[in-house]
Amino acid sequence: MLGPRVGAVIGAVVVLVATALISPPSRAGSAASPTRGVTRRTIVVGGILGDSASKGAEIGAQARLARANARGGVGGRTIEFVGAARADDPAGGGFEARLTELNGEVFAFVPAQGAQLDAAALARNRVPFFGVGDPAWSGNRFGFSFVGVSDAPGAKVVSPAWGFQLRRLLGTARARRVAIATDDDAAGTVRADAARRALRQAGFAVRVPLRVSTATAPPPDLAAIATMLVAGDPAGVLVLTSPPVAVGVSGALAGLGYTGTVAVGESLYLPNTPEVASGLTVLVPYAAVEARTVATRRMVADVQAFAPDTAVTPVVASGYWSADLFLAIAAKVGRTLTLDHFLSVANGGFRYEVPGTVGQSTWPAMHSRPIPCGALLQSDATRYLVIGSYECGTPIRVKTGARARNLRSG
Repeated sequence: MLGPRVGAVIGAVVVLVATALISPPSRAGSAASPTRGVTRRTIVVGGILGDSASKGAEIGAQARLARANARGGVGGRTIEFVGAARADDPAGGGFEARLTELNGEVFAFVPAQGAQLDAAALARNRVPFFGVGDPAWSGNRFGFSFVGVSDAPGAKVVSPAWGFQLRRLLGTARARRVAIATDDDAAGTVRADAARRALRQAGFAVRVPLRVSTATAPPPDLAAIATMLVAGDPAGVLVLTSPPVAVGVSGALAGLGYTGTVAVGESLYLPNTPEVASGLTVLVPYAAVEARTVATRRMVADVQAFAPDTAVTPVVASGYWSADLFLAIAAKVGRTLTLDHFLSVANGGFRYEVPGTVGQSTWPAMHSRPIPCGALLQSDATRYLVIGSYECGTPIRVKTGARARNLRSG
């Protein structure tokens, strides 16, 4: 569902890209204006999606905003949603053209999500944005991820979730050994380090992670990788690679007769196609719909009220919680809403939490660290089952210089 200004905003991107790029913004639409997107009675927000996989996040956001509006809005203002633009749509001139056109209209992007999202450009244009943060969001004071930022290079804090959840699941089985495989790139290095720290803190023995390269031909020998991972008969194997590789490695492990736990990251939480992750254990950073907490039931009801028959996927949920975080900050800001005041409140020790569903984040710290929380799900090929309820632990602090030593050591 698009707001009444969508023709003026989204359509103009396609038709008037050149004009938008060369015409100076009006005083009211200036990126530096403290009242951009704010009137006495409304706050104007839009969505910006970095890729097709992010579609649906705008529905979740609108569902949450609709409930807020039905209760009178926030700070005496209702929220006007002017539509969601695709940053990767070539017909719209790409991300910068979309941003240029929308920038004079919106106070914030709710949600902002996707692989081609340019977080740095949003910061240069002084636009607050809300979504699920990736490493490119690290240190960006305009970007607010309701789960914080994972896999950020040089992070001083990592999540303990892999450790305490697998400890709950595996106990002391098979001498408490766990093997890890990650992509052979910078993100894989950071991800491996974080997982290894969490597992070691929980008492597991962890070998140096196995790095899987897919950057060059021929493709990796998944059978050989699986054979190396099961050496020593570990209690569990973490396959923290891209989804296609993770699925392939898990199949190869099954072919070897491995019966231990094969665990993967949240990218393989796919409720619409649970057969893809059949037999796999998945760690998610917030309570899944299957958990049926008070908050997730409220979310499902809101989405159904706004867009009947819409399945609440992880993408829809991410948009919903992104909007919830935005509303929480706006409520704290109150009636005096300017960009500077909003950022001052948001980055001035603001805390956000949805009890039992989204762990506590504290700002500005969460601009460069993840929330220390997670739940375990497992697919039986027809659905996902909760096998480890949502829990948060004590963040693991990384000492200066310790990260490289941790990766080298056995």
